[in-house]
Amino acid sequence: MKHESYFFNKLPQIAQKIALQRIESEEDLNWVNNLDQTVYALAQKWELTLGEVLKGGTASLILEATGKDGKQAVLKIALPGNSIYTEALVLNATNGNGYVSLYDVDFEWEAMLLEKLGAPLSGTLKTIDEHIVILCETLKKSWVKPHLLNLPTAIHKALEMKEIIQEKWKGLNQPFSQKSLDLAMEYVELRTNAFDLDNCVLTHGDAHGFNILETHDGTYKFVDPDGVIAEKAYDLICIMRDWSDDLLSGNPLEELRKRCSWLAELTGADEDAIWQWGYLGRLVIGLTLLELGKEKEGRKTLKVSDEISRQLL
Repeated sequence: MKHESYFFNKLPQIAQKIALQRIESEEDLNWVNNLDQTVYALAQKWELTLGEVLKGGTASLILEATGKDGKQAVLKIALPGNSIYTEALVLNATNGNGYVSLYDVDFEWEAMLLEKLGAPLSGTLKTIDEHIVILCETLKKSWVKPHLLNLPTAIHKALEMKEIIQEKWKGLNQPFSQKSLDLAMEYVELRTNAFDLDNCVLTHGDAHGFNILETHDGTYKFVDPDGVIAEKAYDLICIMRDWSDDLLSGNPLEELRKRCSWLAELTGADEDAIWQWGYLGRLVIGLTLLELGKEKEGRKTLKVSDEISRQLL
């Protein structure tokens, strides 16, 4: 379905579909119809020369832009049903350390002007170990104390994960064992009871290889933070849950224990916390993959969980 908006039609098809599904009011519909005017108004406000619409985003329109001073940038405008608030809060708090730099923000138009970065870490020819080192080094740069930030905490996330795991386990015909479910519930309780604000940092919350992009000097920075006040281990979930093929090539429990110990060494995060958050994250992503129809990947992810619970319980 084509719309009169030039920029809306330039969005990836999946982003268009999601945006239209989330239209709940006349205001949302006006957002689509007035998108071109919004883009040009922001370009005028920030004195930008606009470039190509970038692919990949499902929650925002992202365009290349050049400032009046010649600086390369990215203009990001949230689609209906999304907000830039949390992302802007995190980027402002971290001030370019481990994260993309925030040049300017307009909350009325749900828009940000960001540093232009390169390609994501995922998709490169780097080894798994190289991925892990880069992710950990960048996370360490990004972690700051969450002073007066109105963001969800690790307690909220643990309870959210509990609900997702329980509901989707039933809804998807119990795709992993009862032992795995029992172990997850034990870990939820341990992580909620262990919450200590003094031990927390501002975490990204979704630190995987597609959310970290290369800079002009060959280092990396994170984009698209969820923003969660949590212990450092929470930010290592993606590293613990990913690369299931590598784990299944040996004894998954032993291989993942090695990875967990190495992450603790690289980051200074608590090893038990890394293990428990990683296990919960594995179940959540495995269930999500199954729900999205990615059967093979989801089954492998959950097979690791079952192997672990079988040996531990």
